Amino acid sequence: MVIMKRNSLLLTSIASSLFIALTGMTAFAEAITENSSAAVPAFTFQSEYPDSDVYQAICDWLVERGRTMYLYEDVDATVPVIADVAGYDDEEQAEFYGSFSVYNFHANGKLLEVVSGGTDVGMVKVVKQDGTWVVDDAETQIIMDEDPEALEEICRKHEADGVYQNMTALLPDDDYNKALDIMYIKMYVEENDLPYMEYTLGGDEVIQLYDGYSARTYVETPAEDDNPCMNIVGSYVDSYSGRAYMDIACEGADGAAVVINWGDGAAANMKWVFHGTMDADGAVHYTSGRKIYETYDENGEMSENIRWEDGTGTFTLQEDGTITWQDDKDDQGHNCKFEFYSGY
Repeated sequence: MVIMKRNSLLLTSIASSLFIALTGMTAFAEAITENSSAAVPAFTFQSEYPDSDVYQAICDWLVERGRTMYLYEDVDATVPVIADVAGYDDEEQAEFYGSFSVYNFHANGKLLEVVSGGTDVGMVKVVKQDGTWVVDDAETQIIMDEDPEALEEICRKHEADGVYQNMTALLPDDDYNKALDIMYIKMYVEENDLPYMEYTLGGDEVIQLYDGYSARTYVETPAEDDNPCMNIVGSYVDSYSGRAYMDIACEGADGAAVVINWGDGAAANMKWVFHGTMDADGAVHYTSGRKIYETYDENGEMSENIRWEDGTGTFTLQEDGTITWQDDKDDQGHNCKFEFYSGY
């Protein structure tokens, strides 16, 4: 078995308003040993982003190309990742310079484990045909291996713009690499309502998709398709305090996981975690709710103090779309009015 590494070229991304600077990532990928088709959910680039239809065309091309190049046995998820350094476009064509990756994952419970994939660098050209963006294979120039001279030749068309220098010399923080992977994998998970919470790219590090502010972190049972709580999933902010944030995710047949974070200065946070069931009137009733006080030391390490674990109460969707909170334990929610601001 041959092991292929992602190219270690240092990249930056300034495409649209999506990405800030990021560096080329080194990841584990298995070689082209056999091809087997896998009926996996399709990747969808979220439509609210600028130029989403162009990015979707590149993502579709990467996934289809990967089916002829990488191991597809035992694959449960296929995720493309685009790290573009620069782009040149008009109404009929576009050129994207950067790195273009495909990850094929096997699902192990809530963990996605990479089984194959790889990265090319260079330029992908997209053209509009009959009103639809598609990748122009004949004009696309990408390379798999590190070859500075070949890459420089690909970028020569835009030498004055410093594209090659940006792709090989910029030194941004590695955290942006992880943030980009997380963004694409979360798009995949959320669009298909999948239960995955973490992933690994072949090393020892297990990377969390969601932090403690997301209700998805606390989902205990994957949501069923007809869960009525689908109508209220997403993130909310309390218009009364301006400091309380609520996140809701579906679980099971008619349940919801709810987490509320209420900041208490720069180094502390009060958190409530609830698991409730929606009734016929659309209200979510919970029992065994948890209240947790989180504090952070000078090194950023968090400590938890559990205040109680027997909370009861109700979340009610109002006619104006806001959600109110009846907290039977402390009456903390008596003035709260949560307004929706972001959905999954």
